[in-house]
Amino acid sequence: MDKVVSAIDKMKARTGIDVRQFDHVAAGVTARKLAEKKYDIEPVIVARGPLSSAGVIDAAKATAKDKFREEKAGIRTIYIFSAQDLVDQTAKDPGAKDKDVTDKVLGKLSKEIAVSGMDANTIVFGQLDLVRKAVLGQSRVSAELTTLLNKRPLSVVNFAAKMPAGMSAFLPLDDDDLGKNVESIRFLYGSMDMAGDSVTMAITARTLQAAQATALLETLEGLQLIGKAFIGGVKGPERQVYARLIDNAKFSAKGNEVAFELQVPQSDIEILVGMLK
Repeated sequence: MDKVVSAIDKMKARTGIDVRQFDHVAAGVTARKLAEKKYDIEPVIVARGPLSSAGVIDAAKATAKDKFREEKAGIRTIYIFSAQDLVDQTAKDPGAKDKDVTDKVLGKLSKEIAVSGMDANTIVFGQLDLVRKAVLGQSRVSAELTTLLNKRPLSVVNFAAKMPAGMSAFLPLDDDDLGKNVESIRFLYGSMDMAGDSVTMAITARTLQAAQATALLETLEGLQLIGKAFIGGVKGPERQVYARLIDNAKFSAKGNEVAFELQVPQSDIEILVGMLK
């Protein structure tokens, strides 16, 4: 928790934006393939909470120390900041050590970050062209994705993605059949929820054909069996946690969809966090 709070404080110091003020966040990402294993990731994020959008933008402007420009989009103003300037400010901090996660994320945004107010309590920020389209009402999420997002509307987190071609290239695959199974996935959607003393994750992969879903299910079940075999060689208290994670993973297929669900009790989460620390 200390590290999470510290990261949030650092983000506020770097950008002037305190994410703790947001109750609801919707994020969209476009992945455009440039070359093998290389994609241009363009994000746009809409955030809402009991805060003044003008106040959030003023804080970002003050942090940037006038290193930003403005452009009009209809009746709204978009403020454009250099992501590199934000990283450079950190480098000048005499107390700065190695780059933290915030700096690494900002560093990936080698272009610019655009911010605008949608209404009194809602801001939109991200890649300039996507922010511009959002404030002008020129972009809409496809019905295919919004339908998938509403499968479990009351979950803490919901997500849906249309998978770009070539994703298997990012995985260390020696098996051509496994690569074909990964490439057959056209949509991924799911949710994360918290109930009582456990966290539940659900992910569904939608393929073009039912036969592809069956092949993907067989592959996942095979990997689960291999995992159970390997876990026998792991020593220490984490062995039981790994074993429970593998045992608790549930797979099923219906038509052209393969569903995965995993429930992790709070006690195991605490052990996993302790291992990371």
